[in-house]
Amino acid sequence: MSTYLSPQINITDAICRKLAPIYRREFGEVERMQSKGDGAREEALEALKKLELFAAKEIKKAYPSTPIVIRDLAPIPDKGSCWALHMTGGVDNFMHGLSPVCMMFLFIKDGIPFSAVVYYPIEDEMYTIEKGTSGSGPVYRLRVNAAKELTTSSIVNLWSSPTRRGDSTGMSYVEHIQREAFGLRITGNAIHDILQFASGKIDGFIGEHLAPEINLFADLVTKESSGVVTDKDGDAVTKESEMIVASNLNCHKTLLGFVQ
Repeated sequence: MSTYLSPQINITDAICRKLAPIYRREFGEVERMQSKGDGAREEALEALKKLELFAAKEIKKAYPSTPIVIRDLAPIPDKGSCWALHMTGGVDNFMHGLSPVCMMFLFIKDGIPFSAVVYYPIEDEMYTIEKGTSGSGPVYRLRVNAAKELTTSSIVNLWSSPTRRGDSTGMSYVEHIQREAFGLRITGNAIHDILQFASGKIDGFIGEHLAPEINLFADLVTKESSGVVTDKDGDAVTKESEMIVASNLNCHKTLLGFVQ
């Protein structure tokens, strides 16, 4: 159980533990189908819907009047409270039986992210973040690294969702970063990448065309881990931001320069 006393954190902690066996079973079935060469896109989408319905049902028991936003089926309201669920962080990974995959529960008040739980059911690892109280990982509190500058050994995580890219080519900044010889890493899971940055394991994160709830999650977790996060113009992140850039205070300006 989480060390936080917030009811939102504790309730979603319990839901994650309850969902874990179902998640592992569905993931294992998708993984098995990949090894047979059958493909599992439809099966993975059905599993995703099952997980979403289960999670929504459990939240409704505790918060019967609070709206629940799942994927883009409804917009995140600017007023009042709501839950935003992202049940398969790394959905393409899930479809191919690949890790990392995770689920995220984000509680939002008047358009501002208030608390979040991210759970990795395969590894049985949990991250909890709450506004004004920092965040915790499986072992230690979240804190961005203290690098003075980006170096040639730095790893900068990048993410671009092709389903949201539209006519944009996406990730147009990659060649610029490669010319500087910085390390690049794409895991297929933006939530995971943001947490790796917030844990001090990498120097920064660039996210392009992300879901509104992931933008808000990045804003919450970066600030609670003493990092800096803006859009590509250096302005505050909103749920509508087309790109977000996160790093520590020393490196943020450099990272921001890659996308401008």
